[in-house]
Amino acid sequence: MELHEIRPGVYVHTTENGIEYKEWYISEIVKARRHDLKMTQQQLADLIGVNIGTISRYESGKIEKVSLERLQQLADALDCTVDYLEAKVNDPYESVDKMERSKQETDLIDLFRDLTPDQRAAILTMMKGMVK
Repeated sequence: MELHEIRPGVYVHTTENGIEYKEWYISEIVKARRHDLKMTQQQLADLIGVNIGTISRYESGKIEKVSLERLQQLADALDCTVDYLEAKVNDPYESVDKMERSKQETDLIDLFRDLTPDQRAAILTMMKGMVK
């Protein structure tokens, strides 16, 4: 059986029959995402209201079961979706359910709603130009 790492913490095993199985480790995903954001364990702990030892245990795999509430707190603090932490998607801002939003997307919508109509039009024009 071959083992391929898709991204930190997410692996695909291919059997001799060609069947693929995904295996993921939230400990590695949380640690890699925290590093991507150049965040310390203490900073993450402060953001979700736990002590640094809890973050250390998450990242070492000593805490294997994480509640949905805690997953959402981790996702918000790590600026990604729960689906990213659960290895359902490879982009930190994507989710399987397109209605789910990351904290960054929610913040963007909230800020957008505070703009005047002219400011909204200018922002949309700028963003469309960036996407092309």
